[in-house]
Amino acid sequence: MASLTKNRRTTLERIEKFISPLYFTDINIYGRQYPQKTSLPTLLHFDSNGRVPFKEAMEIGNFTPTKVGSSFGPTWTTHWFKVRIDIPESWLG
Repeated sequence: MASLTKNRRTTLERIEKFISPLYFTDINIYGRQYPQKTSLPTLLHFDSNGRVPFKEAMEIGNFTPTKVGSSFGPTWTTHWFKVRIDIPESWLG
């Protein structure tokens, strides 16, 4: 039997796919751990264009609607989000 770690890169890629929220979610561990999904009713974004502390962002309050998957950057800027989550009754318990 061949060694599972003979090709380190292949082994790491297989592990990545097994835990990934993007690949093979119908059969990987992520898909089994989180089988149900729901959308976010509200997702708001505050783009500070620099370093703005949480308290200051809340005082300014200039949040705009955004979507999951949007890009934010550059990496040195601070971005604050307001998220509303509704947990379905079927998930309780």
